[in-house]
Amino acid sequence: MTGSPRPVLPITLKVVLVALVLEAAGLVTLGSFAIAATSDGQALSFGAGVTEGVVAIVLAAMLAVFASAMAKRQSWARNATIFLQLMLLPIGYFMIKAGLWWWGGPVMLLGLVTCLVLVSGPVRNVLGVE
Repeated sequence: MTGSPRPVLPITLKVVLVALVLEAAGLVTLGSFAIAATSDGQALSFGAGVTEGVVAIVLAAMLAVFASAMAKRQSWARNATIFLQLMLLPIGYFMIKAGLWWWGGPVMLLGLVTCLVLVSGPVRNVLGVE
């Protein structure tokens, strides 16, 4: 075998990868419930219910792809993940404004913490980002 072995993933990146997989699972669940509620006639609008479900499932797939790419040390996935995590800030804000502070606060915190970890030195080093 030639070449040097790849460095082990730092614990910070492993935690981010687990968080992304859990976010993806949550989005699949949300999307499934939205589509099921629409098919049962519980959604306010058929189009909105289906769109919400499809968007949630597509975002889940994107998060899973980004997590897989970062596990393979592909640096492009880091920036895309940071963008998606920053999108949690306005989502959390509007949840808080709607009176769902027990959901909005953790959503915002998750996005911020994930971004901070992704810009940390160990994660940048293992992904080859300067």
